[in-house]
Amino acid sequence: ERKNSTINTLKGYSLSDHYKKVTLEDQAFMMAAYYAFYYYFPTNELANDYKNFSNEILNMLIQSKDDLYNTSFEEIEMILLAIILAYKYSNNDNCKELIIDLCDFLISKYDDNPSLQEKIDLTSLFYLLLIESYKYTNMLAFKEKSTEIIEYLEGLYDSSKGIYIKNSNKKEIKYNSDELCLYFLMDVTKTDLLSRGEEFTMYEKNRPLK
Repeated sequence: ERKNSTINTLKGYSLSDHYKKVTLEDQAFMMAAYYAFYYYFPTNELANDYKNFSNEILNMLIQSKDDLYNTSFEEIEMILLAIILAYKYSNNDNCKELIIDLCDFLISKYDDNPSLQEKIDLTSLFYLLLIESYKYTNMLAFKEKSTEIIEYLEGLYDSSKGIYIKNSNKKEIKYNSDELCLYFLMDVTKTDLLSRGEEFTMYEKNRPLK
């Protein structure tokens, strides 16, 4: 898409790029959205086109795995989230294999970089992704890592202050909305899983979202 970048429109128009190039993360969420459209509107005349678009993006992501591994931890998390969403709608085995590959890679990257642990938003989201990945793949390593992370995150919570305490030597500790929301979502999800017990291991496993 282009936009007019001329201040005085009487002097004419000039065009400039309105958006930067589409990233792998963008394409991953497009893939999930396209398959969601097919899932909810299967009789629409464009449904099969969207399904095909989604599969084309999935194949591109699989062929670009080396590029995925060279992106940031945060971006890989978001790509994994999109692939999990796509798998819910498609039940595509290629999606499932990519979930396993990316989750394994994130575990390795997380273990090799202790500073990631200090980023509450990334760590909380990683926990949620591990739980979702275990739900659909039944890979025990994902469940074990999620247990390790939840124990760490819970250990940060100070009940007397009603907030988690960051590991920081700074006098002023700042909290942002992303990490607060993700920490809260992590806690809610953990409570929900405990209330459902082993049911969560079977929930939607090996079948599309309903």
